[in-house]
Amino acid sequence: MHGTGLDALVLEHGKSEDIRAALDCLRDASAADGGPRYSEKVCRDVARAVVCRTYAKPILELSHMIVAASSAGGRFEDIFWGVDRATGAAFHRCFKELAHAATGLECGERVLTAHYGDGRFEISYSRMPFLAALLEFLVGTVGYAEIDAAATRLHGRPASAAEVSAVASALSKRLYDFLKDHLPSIQTRRRERHFLEFVADRRAGATGADAIDDDVTLDYWRRYAGDEEVEARAYRTIHEAASRLIVALEAATARLAAERARPIGVDVEAGEVDPADVEWVTSRLDDGVRSVADIVLGAPSEARLVVKTELELLSEIPAFPGVGRRLPKSILRAAVFGFQQSRIGNALRRAQASDEVVMLCRCGDVETYAEHLAKYRKL
Repeated sequence: MHGTGLDALVLEHGKSEDIRAALDCLRDASAADGGPRYSEKVCRDVARAVVCRTYAKPILELSHMIVAASSAGGRFEDIFWGVDRATGAAFHRCFKELAHAATGLECGERVLTAHYGDGRFEISYSRMPFLAALLEFLVGTVGYAEIDAAATRLHGRPASAAEVSAVASALSKRLYDFLKDHLPSIQTRRRERHFLEFVADRRAGATGADAIDDDVTLDYWRRYAGDEEVEARAYRTIHEAASRLIVALEAATARLAAERARPIGVDVEAGEVDPADVEWVTSRLDDGVRSVADIVLGAPSEARLVVKTELELLSEIPAFPGVGRRLPKSILRAAVFGFQQSRIGNALRRAQASDEVVMLCRCGDVETYAEHLAKYRKL
């Protein structure tokens, strides 16, 4: 994402603990000499394919690789886990030996070609470490039973290319079902990415949560409030999205810092990571952004000393300090005209507003809002 560092953070935030654990297993997998079985790039590419939901083509490639691995009557595990360190050269050697006993396999210098009655499919050896890591991720998430059932359907020769595609589609659907409960929705991810791309363009050189502030939040709303293809009409929606992303990016930064083994301590300027902060920030990501009002309502009833009006004011104050520090004006703007915009929108639905107010709601013009607040307060 324009080299700002936001891209890595977006890939990090929103993943469930189950997904994190499966990806951690890839990073922790070791070869016989104690070195990593998969390269850092391979692990990162698997994470990207999963988080960005671009796994359909890789799963098709993986399915054809499973067919090739079991084409001589053996089990696919013999190839996938028989290779000690996952490299293209290692898989090339394995398939070169297998091709002598298998029918329908052509082992070239750079690609493996599987021949079927209805076509052929090529897989680059350099691609195979990624596919092996993807298989391991699938085993850790959708389960070995699902993979074994798919492999059983593909076991033996000849198998048609159409049959392999059908099995791959079923595996993709199974992973899609799993990810529905473990990743933000595609629509949410798309909106967040659109907002963060805008942030990256406006804040060249800034990284993480520090790139999001009052000005960029307001500029985004004013730029896209009238765009029918972007869900940005309501200012409160953009403010809440910016707040959530600040929390998420703070948590992602903390997690990545911990993974890169920076020294533990409280000297932030020296690059140290306070483990207490990591735990607190990540818990906020898992629980969502809670307002002060939420905290008050969660207290014992005998400890509540606020009335309804005060509680409404408290609802505007986020519990996470990083939001208040970066978006102080946005919090006030949401309190001042956030609900007013909602009331105007309700009036529009009741056909009680003029064309002028219709344009007002669509253009996102804050100055015009200020001029019309008093006039339309009773709508």
